[in-house]
Amino acid sequence: MARVARTLPGSLTRFFGFECRLAEGDSDADLLVCVSPYGRERELLATRGAAIGFPEDTWAEPGWEEVCAFAQAWRSEGSCLHRRVLNMWLEFDTEPGSHASPVPSAFFGSVPLGAGGATGGRCQEWIAEVAVPMLTGRPLKKAVGQTLQRCLKALPMCAHIFQTGVMLARNTEAVRVCISGLQPAQVPAYLKTIGWQGRLEEVRSVVETLAQAVDRVDLDLDLGDGVSPAIGLECSYEPKCSPAENPRWSLLLEALQRLGVCAPSKAEALARFSGLQDEQSDEQCWPDQLLNASAFMEARYLSTLKRGVHHVKVTVEPGSVLRAKAYLSVKHLWVPRSLSPR
Repeated sequence: MARVARTLPGSLTRFFGFECRLAEGDSDADLLVCVSPYGRERELLATRGAAIGFPEDTWAEPGWEEVCAFAQAWRSEGSCLHRRVLNMWLEFDTEPGSHASPVPSAFFGSVPLGAGGATGGRCQEWIAEVAVPMLTGRPLKKAVGQTLQRCLKALPMCAHIFQTGVMLARNTEAVRVCISGLQPAQVPAYLKTIGWQGRLEEVRSVVETLAQAVDRVDLDLDLGDGVSPAIGLECSYEPKCSPAENPRWSLLLEALQRLGVCAPSKAEALARFSGLQDEQSDEQCWPDQLLNASAFMEARYLSTLKRGVHHVKVTVEPGSVLRAKAYLSVKHLWVPRSLSPR
């Protein structure tokens, strides 16, 4: 993760995080970076960030040219992406032996995509005809497009797709969609309608267990020639909060342990992860550019990192044990020195 992070300009994001497995002994973790349309983050990605030292050899790696082209279209007011795309997430797998330069998988948050109303009908075509082909560098396979349309049409009026992604770093043509707004009782019926081949009773039991502990359970699907057997259940609170901010997190951590997907030691670590640290508490490790910016503002503000737990995802797959990942978040903030507890 440190190797990947050193490749990326700090100005590319103010919101990043880590995806870590919760099973005992599984230490794999991935890095995620959010690019917003604000603070020139999108602009840096669209222009390859050459002026601030984005390594040139990065663009020779698979996926980066497509990500850059997507960002260029996203910033253009004449593009259908400009007002529909809200942010972009770059996810970096970090297994040993991966590419010398980081290869991202790319996800974009969008305006709600539902079965009808103002976001329905032909308005959805920009996903299949423009956004996904731009990220993959090739037209969307007809079968994948048909599966996407089937999933959209089956959504109840209360539900919508809020994020779409492609795994550029992996050998797959599947498109991932993240669905919000389904009521827990609607999840099994929706999966049956779209042709998912797994055990609906297992999904119903897991969703009911998780829904008792959290405010929302979102559904992640990988769409190819059909719906992938593995589905994700994203568990979070409204508004998004961390264990230190909402005591109900203890209910989720207990539920995950009952389901056998979270080691007790990792539940304890999640409960402790949230917090604040600033340039004064860790000056030896703080990035020089942030210290310089702080000095430029005559130390009226402290460069501060806020750590949190964004959500937990439980993966259900027929013939396999349940798995879970936690998504840890880090936000950079400029906090008035007068508000510092020191």
